[in-house]
Amino acid sequence: MKYLLGIFFLLIWLESNSQNQDFSQIIFADFQSCNEPSRSAFKSYNLGLQMVLDKQYSRAINSFKKAVEKDSLFCGAWNYLAYCLIKKEKLKESKKYVKNSLDIDSINSSARILKAFYLINDSLFIDAQREFERVKIQNPDYPHGYYGIALALYLNQEYEKSKNEINEAEKLIDKLFFIPEKKLIKILKGKILYRLNDENGIKLIEKKLTKSIKDPEANYILAKYYFDQKEIKKARKYIIRANALGYKNIDPELKNIISQN
Repeated sequence: MKYLLGIFFLLIWLESNSQNQDFSQIIFADFQSCNEPSRSAFKSYNLGLQMVLDKQYSRAINSFKKAVEKDSLFCGAWNYLAYCLIKKEKLKESKKYVKNSLDIDSINSSARILKAFYLINDSLFIDAQREFERVKIQNPDYPHGYYGIALALYLNQEYEKSKNEINEAEKLIDKLFFIPEKKLIKILKGKILYRLNDENGIKLIEKKLTKSIKDPEANYILAKYYFDQKEIKKARKYIIRANALGYKNIDPELKNIISQN
């Protein structure tokens, strides 16, 4: 029986090893299509969700493990167990639980989003795009698949195609509950427009970028733009943020202004 548990959305900050997008943003949704869980397993699952909201990932892992012990076919618990392990930077263990979820239900959208996480982490952007295509087909009324495809295309420097997908994601933005997730879509659109030499991209990035959105590339784009405009004070603010977030290959001239008073 196909069902959707809570439409519970979270952010995953994904480290990319080969791009200057050191933290790419993936929006994760708890879509479910496996069998409905037992009441006892669902209770443990709900406790885990509360701990995830409080960022108590170790305690959440224990709750999700209890959930799958009570019901080994509970895809949602396997998915969030994997998610929490990602947050604890235990990728190898996390992959095992995503595999468990996909073995139970091979068309499980939540597990495919997480699988795409690993593929992007390994710079396999085309493979990640294929996973997001499946998510889009299964959930055409939600922005997750479109956004993921746009992200994969963007990282693969296919900006025109990426723009088409992010526009579709933007049309469905009201399906997201949390403001930070909506900002992620807008910021990615801004970065795409910037790469296409559209100055509206700068306006969009600056309007939506806050300290809570840990996007080093977006900060670097703003730093470079304001440096070129000779607005050094603004450029310094953004290059300091980009540097703190681990942006690689900073232009030497921009590096010089980090230490300026």
